[in-house]
Amino acid sequence: MAGRTEGYRSKWRDGMGTFAILMLVLVVSILIFSLAAGGGQPARAALGVVLAGLFLWTVNRCFGEPDRVRATWYGILAGLFTWQLVGELGPHFGFVTIEDETGALLFVFAAVVVYMLWRRQLLPQGPAVFSLFFLLNWGGHVVLLAQQHLRDSYPFLRTTYLLTGALAAAAFICFICRLFRSSRTREERIVLGVLMWTAFVMLLEVLVDMSTSVYELVGGEPICALLDVWCS
Repeated sequence: MAGRTEGYRSKWRDGMGTFAILMLVLVVSILIFSLAAGGGQPARAALGVVLAGLFLWTVNRCFGEPDRVRATWYGILAGLFTWQLVGELGPHFGFVTIEDETGALLFVFAAVVVYMLWRRQLLPQGPAVFSLFFLLNWGGHVVLLAQQHLRDSYPFLRTTYLLTGALAAAAFICFICRLFRSSRTREERIVLGVLMWTAFVMLLEVLVDMSTSVYELVGGEPICALLDVWCS
């Protein structure tokens, strides 16, 4: 009975807790990137230096951490800081392009390489989660941009954008069910929290983007501009 109770608590702490922490990180990141955008290039450069330092530290820790739970969290943080540095700040400085056809091809290539390494069990826990988190952000970014382009260029394909939101909602529910019904280890529950967050953010982005014609911020900026610093 005690083991079952602890397992149930772990599902909330490690699964739902990870989801809640990442949602909080999303909100804080939006605020930080908004302030950096208002500060111009010097503020962005300073933020880039900080993110680069955090990236190097967390990557080093996720490769050398023997504890699987801590390695999982270091992998999440490494993927988070890498995406913020490459996916968010990079395009502003013009040294990284991930939003065009070349970026999409690079994503496919990176995903295939990571999959091959993972299948051959050549990636430790930390680097595996790092790769997963970074590719989830990158892949979601590519998918949403492609869907928005198709929707704007070919109105008859608008339903594909709605389908993306529906699939994200379905995935979110499936991950929750997996968490509470069949998850076994703490690191598995943490990864499920990451997957839940990814699906929820994609769903949120679709819903917010679809509602910009109704809801607007002061000054006429669309609400989806708040999410552009993360996943648009």
